[in-house]
Amino acid sequence: MKKLGFYLILTCFLWACNTSEKEAATDGEDTTGIVETPAEKIGAQDEIEVADNTSEKTDDKEDIGVSDEIEVDLEGRHLKEKEDVSELKYLKTFIPEDHVVMDYEYGDLNRDDKKDDVILVSYSKTEAEEGGSIGRTTYILTRQTDGKLKKEGENGSVVLCSDCGGVMGDPYQGIVIKNGYFSLEHWGGSRWKWTQINTFKYDGEKKGWYLHKKGGESYDSFEPEKVEETVSTVKDFGIIAFDDYTDE
Repeated sequence: MKKLGFYLILTCFLWACNTSEKEAATDGEDTTGIVETPAEKIGAQDEIEVADNTSEKTDDKEDIGVSDEIEVDLEGRHLKEKEDVSELKYLKTFIPEDHVVMDYEYGDLNRDDKKDDVILVSYSKTEAEEGGSIGRTTYILTRQTDGKLKKEGENGSVVLCSDCGGVMGDPYQGIVIKNGYFSLEHWGGSRWKWTQINTFKYDGEKKGWYLHKKGGESYDSFEPEKVEETVSTVKDFGIIAFDDYTDE
């Protein structure tokens, strides 16, 4: 009986010692190591800042109509990845409130050796939402001595409509600017493919832009090697100012 009592007392003593050692180990252990790791603290902060910046950029895009509207327009294939939101907001001041910036290009439009002028193309958001063919408006913007842009020309037919390319869809291909000249390029058709390039030239004496050349190529898609080229110049169509041009 005395032995049994001795074993019970010994067992309790050993259990108490073991518990004390565990508590001591726990007290000496740094349980906050994960939270206070500098790299992880910084990482968490970076995630917060990125989320905040993303939110601000999204708001800017919504303000200027460059989010859903642009994606609707040919999945945004006319937009540039390098776009500056503030620049888009500035360009939007030159077009109607209902319009969306569709495309633009910088270059030397008035032969001053500075590639800071702009050809801008827009379309009506309301017209796009209504469905059907969407017209486009093109603007000539030149840089002034104070650094601001000034609208020098506007035309509603030099860029073809969204379904003027036939089964190929939207024929619009882009803008090219070089030394006082600029061209608006198109491509479309079905079996019979065609291209259309309208080129305008700056006249220093008249201080304006006039149709210089209108041309393109066409061919049967089953015989692509047989290309027909057509070109018309001022001798054919006369003097046509940019604002007065109509596609015929």
